[in-house]
Amino acid sequence: MIHLIGEFIGKKLLVKDCPARGFCGMEGKIVDETKNTFLVETASGIRRIPKKGAVFEIGGKTVHGDKIMFRAEDRPKKLRRKIR
Repeated sequence: MIHLIGEFIGKKLLVKDCPARGFCGMEGKIVDETKNTFLVETASGIRRIPKKGAVFEIGGKTVHGDKIMFRAEDRPKKLRRKIR
């Protein structure tokens, strides 16, 4: 997860596990990101998917939503601190 410091917008997302079972298995392209959610363009329209407790596959890598629950612009700074 630490190696995913880059931007998520524009990447393919697959929801592997989510407390809200209706989102499990959903896939699409990330069009926006907030601190707590991803906005994903799916075949059935645009959906807002919560990060809390969810596990995603983004760009072929597994990402735990709880580990990236901060603003996208703060991600490089916060994740760099965890590496040290």
